Amino acid sequence: MKTTLAEMQIFIAVIETGTLSRAAYELDLTVSAVSRALRRLEEKLDTVLVRRSTRRLESTEEGRTFLEYAKQIIASVEDAEEHVTMKRRHPSGKIRIIASTSLVLHVITPVLHRYQKCYPEIEIEIISNDNVYDLLEHRSDVAVCIGKLKDSGLHAKILGLCQMMFVASPRYIAEHGMPHRVDALKSHRLIGYKQNALMNDWPLDTGEEHYYKIQPSIVASNSEIIRQLAIHSSGIACLPEPYVKNDITKGDLVNLDIKEKLRVREPLNAVYYKNIVLPSRTSSFVEFLAESLVLPSE
Repeated sequence: MKTTLAEMQIFIAVIETGTLSRAAYELDLTVSAVSRALRRLEEKLDTVLVRRSTRRLESTEEGRTFLEYAKQIIASVEDAEEHVTMKRRHPSGKIRIIASTSLVLHVITPVLHRYQKCYPEIEIEIISNDNVYDLLEHRSDVAVCIGKLKDSGLHAKILGLCQMMFVASPRYIAEHGMPHRVDALKSHRLIGYKQNALMNDWPLDTGEEHYYKIQPSIVASNSEIIRQLAIHSSGIACLPEPYVKNDITKGDLVNLDIKEKLRVREPLNAVYYKNIVLPSRTSSFVEFLAESLVLPSE
């Protein structure tokens, strides 16, 4: 496009006011700036748009044609700006959220009804996937996950910090005893992860390392299965507090007080691509989630 919106606006003002000075006043510009813009526009279009007289400026036939299109273009831009502004005030459209099954069930789902009340015009699609980092593959707007980012092309907003907890069912404790020291875990059934071996490094001070690499008696593919196995007395698990908080309150799980346990808090992140401006519907969800979660920030 040869011409700019600013040049179109100046041309429209010149024709509608009839003089360079009045156009300059309306646009809060100098007369010379208006004159240069009009001359530059005519040079770009290689035609005369305005006839100059001592009293008033009048458009040529080409000028009248250009004026009609310029007004339509400016009106369309103003309509687009108004539409986008209204959408920022009242976000709408579809948002695709991806998170692990446990985060969907224990973090997102409990607060989603309040988000819907605040933003009734937003359509929500939730995708459960324990490998949430490939947003592009799943065509998602935002991912919610626990832990540090692996992809430098992603940006994470920390929503809070999750304490890692050691849990078992009351029945399991009654049958196998309460492990008070890290050495006692060797005689217990431990539940671990199949795919993510790093999650089998539990935050326990062994003297040499600040983690205890468990030898699981049973492994599972995701945290929700591990939680269910712990509830049903299959062994001891190490899980983020949001996953098991309600179970401990109800008495389905017991928080184990192992002497060597470390105060490790993993970041709960809202993840999206670095190089994009977040649509208002996405930013509204991220901000709402951060405000709604009762999690420590440090």
